[in-house]
Amino acid sequence: PSHPFPRPAMADVADPAETAGDHIAAGGATPTTSAPSAAVEDDVVEAEESPTNPQEKPTEARRRFWGLCGSRKGYPGASAPTRDLSRQKLLWEFSVSINRFQFVGSETTMPCFFAVSLQPTKKESKSVRLLTQYSPKYDLDKTGPLVLNRPSVFYERKAFRASQSELGKLELKVAMWKVSRWTFNSYHGVTTRSLEQILSREPNTSMLLQETLTEADREEKKKHKRPISDVAVVFGEVILEEVFDVKLFFENWKFFPDNEKKEKKEDKQLTFVVPKNFQANPSKNQKCQVVSTNWRRDGSSLNPYFWKATTQIAKVRGTRRAVQQMYFIAKLFSAKPVND
Repeated sequence: PSHPFPRPAMADVADPAETAGDHIAAGGATPTTSAPSAAVEDDVVEAEESPTNPQEKPTEARRRFWGLCGSRKGYPGASAPTRDLSRQKLLWEFSVSINRFQFVGSETTMPCFFAVSLQPTKKESKSVRLLTQYSPKYDLDKTGPLVLNRPSVFYERKAFRASQSELGKLELKVAMWKVSRWTFNSYHGVTTRSLEQILSREPNTSMLLQETLTEADREEKKKHKRPISDVAVVFGEVILEEVFDVKLFFENWKFFPDNEKKEKKEDKQLTFVVPKNFQANPSKNQKCQVVSTNWRRDGSSLNPYFWKATTQIAKVRGTRRAVQQMYFIAKLFSAKPVND
């Protein structure tokens, strides 16, 4: 009998030679982005093995079953192994700076300092950790916020590898310590925010710190239905961005000479000075890569010097924000052939 779910017929595939048209791109650099290469340890769902005897012809019922589930190798309808992209290790860049503090506690003044750290939500986890950074001592009061002349930078472009699923298990922790002259400093307030939340919010943000309580005090407040008091608010910039590898292809560059008689017998070459990362300086050729074209001859205003593509490909590593602030330099060199 016919199958209740017949397999659809294959669509006709057009010849690429018939569908592809002529494409002329303006002279420039064509960028393509990709994630930085890294060792990936992903769980791969493998398909089931095929029958031990490949010569054995499957029955019609089994063939229909394989076509529906697509989980057998070597038979029509089989699917390729799948990869969980949320577990793929990606390169991230993390920055934290604070420019304003405001005290909202019950005391009149508060001598304190702040500690900022990046840690897993579970203490026993062996995930990404960044060394705790501390601020200077500040004297806060209720008269108004303390605005810093220069933002206090705790983390600046710290790079680490983590998967998308791990971002929810990592958190930024801002702690407030009360300074005491005669005894030990006391743990006064704390707030946390996961990297998954940071990634989906604006960089300019504020974080509200609540008082730290022991388990007994917390249970007592919960029993009497009293809220946990706020102690301070910090304002600053928290940036989490993915780092990409941008490949530049320099294609279709032309040079129109003004003086054809002077430059008729000269060879021309294009050289591109491209930064490798945000620390590069193309004007001084520091931490840059040089990509050159072949030497060409016989150019004029009607038939200019033309370079279809460079023999090399430039690669730039950085976040989207960093790449937008980078630039490259194109240089034209002239030389007379040795035969002349």
